[in-house]
Amino acid sequence: MFDVCKPWIILVSVRVRISSSVAAELAHYLDVLRRQAGNTTLKMPAVKEVSNVPAGMDIPVIFLDSADYRYEYNGYSWRIGSDRVEIYGESRRGLCNGVFDFLANLGIQWDDPDKEILPKPQADRTGIYSVDSLSAYCPSSEHISRRRALVIKSKLSIKKQEKLLCWAVRNKIDTVIFSLYYAHKALRCKKNPLPFFFKKVIRLAEEYAFIIEWGGWDMPILIPRRYYLFKPDMFRMDQGKRIKDCNFCPSSPEAIALISKRAQKLLRIFPNVEVYHIWADQGHERNWCSCPSCRAFSIEEQNRIACITVSDVLSDVNPRAHLCYIETSNEQHNIELRPNMVKLTHFPSKVGADLWLLTD
Repeated sequence: MFDVCKPWIILVSVRVRISSSVAAELAHYLDVLRRQAGNTTLKMPAVKEVSNVPAGMDIPVIFLDSADYRYEYNGYSWRIGSDRVEIYGESRRGLCNGVFDFLANLGIQWDDPDKEILPKPQADRTGIYSVDSLSAYCPSSEHISRRRALVIKSKLSIKKQEKLLCWAVRNKIDTVIFSLYYAHKALRCKKNPLPFFFKKVIRLAEEYAFIIEWGGWDMPILIPRRYYLFKPDMFRMDQGKRIKDCNFCPSSPEAIALISKRAQKLLRIFPNVEVYHIWADQGHERNWCSCPSCRAFSIEEQNRIACITVSDVLSDVNPRAHLCYIETSNEQHNIELRPNMVKLTHFPSKVGADLWLLTD
């Protein structure tokens, strides 16, 4: 049992550096459960650093703590006592997972970004909520065994992106993949800043301690359709005609040179990112070129040529980073991969409106 109507305060370890957003959400949901139970007299639980609380105070506390490992260590543990709840993460990312796993244990569900499902308190005891367990432990390793990544597509409104990030952290998703669309927009500014409104989204992702990666269905950004008017040979051929509907001609030296040039600029905007994703146009992953030169290559090989072009640039710009590409076939191909390339065997799955998850 857990009594939300006790005068809880949330204490944060001085070494945590937890975001105010996560602690504030914990306080918010405790307040929501209190009001649902009919208690409107208590204020929302305060969030304080341990160093700011006098020793020996006899008050119910929820203590948040974490180690300072990399975010790939996403493990956590928590336990419920009569007047003390302890939530611990192996990293800030693990602590976020622990906080929302604790709230899920109280019965809160976030199946949809636009709504939440709240539990009902016990009818005979106001403020008392049933819990599935009084403790939990979820270990992690340096490499998450089954990672889930939220894919944020280009041109979504900032409000929608923030809503998706909130849904993802509540459902213990560790990674978010942002489209290079806004980096592309930044290249058109003289001072090369990201749009100020998009910086707000990045800050929220950092507060939630997400592992941030960049890319997605961004092949069109590397070879814009406006070049078709002047250089139609850079674009794919279909039934003997050059068309600009999707992808490009990977045997075109001019197309490869343009992709390399644009990738150089885009990848330098985020020098500390360790994983990028380059995927063909969404819905057109198998629509490649049929010109005389490209006929010698399979669809998968043409896609590899495109991704290798970017991976070669990435190895110069950021030797520590990897490029993820998608190839659903297990056939052998003559185009050798680069050491910094990682193969994904399936595309992201749509699980809701504008909601795409990549699982590996």
